[in-house]
Amino acid sequence: MKPIRQFSGLVLLLCFVALYSCSKEEYFKSESGIKKQLEGSWSLIPIPRTNPDQNWAFDNNDKMTRSELNVNYTGDFTVSTSLTKAEIKLENFTVVSGSFDYNGTWEIVQLDDDFLIIANDREGTSGIKELEFTKKK
Repeated sequence: MKPIRQFSGLVLLLCFVALYSCSKEEYFKSESGIKKQLEGSWSLIPIPRTNPDQNWAFDNNDKMTRSELNVNYTGDFTVSTSLTKAEIKLENFTVVSGSFDYNGTWEIVQLDDDFLIIANDREGTSGIKELEFTKKK
């Protein structure tokens, strides 16, 4: 009976370690904490490399400015969090003909001092749109 208990304890420990290593950093973060991390300027990593450079700047007044080809587009953002995810909702951005519509709710996949990754599974589109950014120092 003792070997079974040791084996089940080892399996339980391995399961805990495996689940903990896959956890997202955004779990249990507050909305104000995420806003503070977002504040500043972020450079979009262009995929494919032929896409024009974009910079996104978040301020502490819930405004976001997206700069592309020396043109600024300003809109609003809100952050919402739950036990299992954190999201950024972008609103009031002008949609330029032929350009991607950035308005909508984006799930934060990763957010730290250097990287931001957001994803959107927009209704009526095929697949997930993911954007990756590096923080401008």
